Amino acid sequence: MKKERQSNIEVLRILSMLMIIGHHFALHGRFNYFQYNAQLVDVEKVLVIFQAFGKIGVDIFVLIGAYFLVGRKYKSSRIVNLLLVSTFYSTAIYILFVTFNLDIRSDFSNENIWLPFPGISSYWFVWSYIVMLIFMPVLNIALKNMTKKQLQWLLIALSIIWVFIPQLNGYFPGKMDFGMDQLGYSDGIFFIYLYLVAAYLKLYPSKFTKSLWLNGITLLIAIALIYLSIVTPINKAALHPNLYSLNSAMLQEYSVLTVVVAITIFNIFANINLGRIKFINWIAASTFAVYLIHDNSLVRSVLWGYVDNSKIKNAHDMFLYGMKEIVLIFVVCIAIDIVRRVLLGWLFNWLTQKIGGLLDKIILAK
Repeated sequence: MKKERQSNIEVLRILSMLMIIGHHFALHGRFNYFQYNAQLVDVEKVLVIFQAFGKIGVDIFVLIGAYFLVGRKYKSSRIVNLLLVSTFYSTAIYILFVTFNLDIRSDFSNENIWLPFPGISSYWFVWSYIVMLIFMPVLNIALKNMTKKQLQWLLIALSIIWVFIPQLNGYFPGKMDFGMDQLGYSDGIFFIYLYLVAAYLKLYPSKFTKSLWLNGITLLIAIALIYLSIVTPINKAALHPNLYSLNSAMLQEYSVLTVVVAITIFNIFANINLGRIKFINWIAASTFAVYLIHDNSLVRSVLWGYVDNSKIKNAHDMFLYGMKEIVLIFVVCIAIDIVRRVLLGWLFNWLTQKIGGLLDKIILAK
């Protein structure tokens, strides 16, 4: 029988998706970030903080997945299921838009729907996650034959290349005289980095990883620094307009403090024992579908036009409005995916096992 996961991690999975929705609420809404407005600086601070926590949510979501993959056998069914569910929602949403004559962008023509694969929304996260899954068996072999010290030095080197240097590029644009792609950076590559971080946390637990107190203090310091990195440029923008763009320098999944906060939050939840709560685990099984539904290319243009954050004129109301819409979107998307699981779950499981098993025979020569 499949062992049911501890609910503390599943609660964190839910929390990370709520944070991701918050990021999209801030990023894709109609609020204008690109022009300084002294009367709306407090509103902007709230939205930028929503954005920052969304990127933390991305890192947490990847860390959770990677943590459970470290040391596990490769199965093509993981990739197959990811593609099946992604393609289902992408295609189903397109059909709904056509059926109800909703606006569809002109660049989503018929040939773009089917080529190079079925689906109108390509979902950057899905493809980046698939890159990590493809490299998973190689990474596990490397980790098995690597000492703790070697993994530490590898993480230090990769942190410099894919975390610290990109962060410097954010604060000193053009100064480095090279782009991040010249360092081999991509979202998929960064997910591999997070896989190695998760491996270290799992294989070599330390006093720090097991301490709620140490992680809590680190978390508070890192969040305070993120807050200062956001509000300081905005506060000084009236006198120094060239600083205004720096309020978003910490809003990437590779940002130093983003990674630190993601790791500390993961450690905190990993050390909280909630046992196995079936309802929580059942809801958490649909969290990824929440992303596929609400951040679909077609849904995005309609959803964030309806959920209009530009109409809010003060920070308190923006925070409350944002939290209400985030929870509402999460609940609606969860409900939609539960219907899919109840009605079609058997079909997705059957296709996943059949196609995945066939690919395993080919790839692994079984």
